Amino acid sequence: MTTSISSEHSEIIQSVYDYARNVLDGSIVACKKVRMACERFFRDLERSEKDDHWPWMFDEKRAARPIQYMEMYLTPSKGDYTEFKLMPWQRFCEANLYGWVHKETGLRRFNEGLIIVGRGNGKSTMVSGNASYGVSKDDERGADIYLLANSKEQASIVFNECATQIRESRISGHFRVLRDAIYYDATNGSIRHRASDSRKLDGL
Repeated sequence: MTTSISSEHSEIIQSVYDYARNVLDGSIVACKKVRMACERFFRDLERSEKDDHWPWMFDEKRAARPIQYMEMYLTPSKGDYTEFKLMPWQRFCEANLYGWVHKETGLRRFNEGLIIVGRGNGKSTMVSGNASYGVSKDDERGADIYLLANSKEQASIVFNECATQIRESRISGHFRVLRDAIYYDATNGSIRHRASDSRKLDGL
């Protein structure tokens, strides 16, 4: 199967394709579930091109947009890094979650994503980037982003990472970062953190 990659997003999209191919040819060691995800990705790409009645398509621009946002505008607060650079598996996850859309409505195919990785693999950094992207660049007015965890301390880790990323980025002037919430006034959106041990969860 051949894929047409626009020059604007070529490096990002090519890295997504390369990751999936490398998993399937064994160049990247991966578990069964990851291999199945890569197989589905290529199978669905082919189906979207050949089956006119299949409702989904892979939109390269939408797939690349959250990746471009995080790598262009955000600065990670942990580790000895001067720039935000997603790893290939992270790019693959982002592209799949945001890139698959309905051919007619443009609505996203996937409403949920389950990503399980070990400690020290950039989970907080990745989730934090998605939070600020979701509240500011996902074309949804009044977006309410909730960072949830089993305890307040756990929830605070990601929230604080998100706040630090924004404060140290060149887009900090567009956000209002407070102790318990981050506001993006242009779309009336907010980012908050909650925990299952909180007594203030009524209505969420």
